[in-house]
Amino acid sequence: MKKLYFAIVLTSISMFFLSAFDPISEFEKGNSHYEKSEYNKALEQYLKISKNISNWKVYYNLGNTYFKLGDFVQSKIYYLKAKKLKPFDDSIKQNLQIVEGMLNNNIRLSDPGFLSVLLKRIESVFTINFLSILLLIVLLIFCFFIFKLVRVGRNKINIYGILLSFCFLFILFFYHVHRVNGFYDENYAVIVNSEAKLRSGPGMNNTVLFEISPGVTVHIIDTNRDWIQVTASSETAGWINVSSVKKISIK
Repeated sequence: MKKLYFAIVLTSISMFFLSAFDPISEFEKGNSHYEKSEYNKALEQYLKISKNISNWKVYYNLGNTYFKLGDFVQSKIYYLKAKKLKPFDDSIKQNLQIVEGMLNNNIRLSDPGFLSVLLKRIESVFTINFLSILLLIVLLIFCFFIFKLVRVGRNKINIYGILLSFCFLFILFFYHVHRVNGFYDENYAVIVNSEAKLRSGPGMNNTVLFEISPGVTVHIIDTNRDWIQVTASSETAGWINVSSVKKISIK
């Protein structure tokens, strides 16, 4: 009887945690608020989801909602987050162009070169999830040849199978680590402070080079405590306090 009672309690607790947050139903609630022009309620709903999962559709809808509320800087930030997860989506690209026009910033990062775009195209096909599955398959193949070597003994097929699968496993593992690290890297940020100043060095005592408008995208070069060295174009570079920017990060 005690075991049955314990099983019922455990099942009830599990069901509670599983039903406590349903991203699909929460997303639909946010969409419902958005369609009714209840943008503040939609924003609250989407932000709640974004704290639990990273999804390009959630970020995209957050960008749309902030745009409707007239906060073009935050709108751009979330469009850029969506773009990081889905880099070649036309709707994200078009909306980014619209919000850039509303911000009316003359400072723009240079467009990536042909090789960078090609690499992004390849990475969009061979996603991290795909690489994870491929890594598991290669690991199983490697284990299979090890098992055959133990059971059957040495022969050319087993030896070559082990060597080739190990080499492929080694390369794939480090490439997977590289992709995961790159995915979570915070290399870009958007200026959010209306009085942001680029300085010649990290610290308030350094010379102010010039002010930079909110909404400008910057590339992060280096960090020094509460300061980051950024560049916004070939002519625009300097140090800025981290409180003046919002990093484009996926958590």
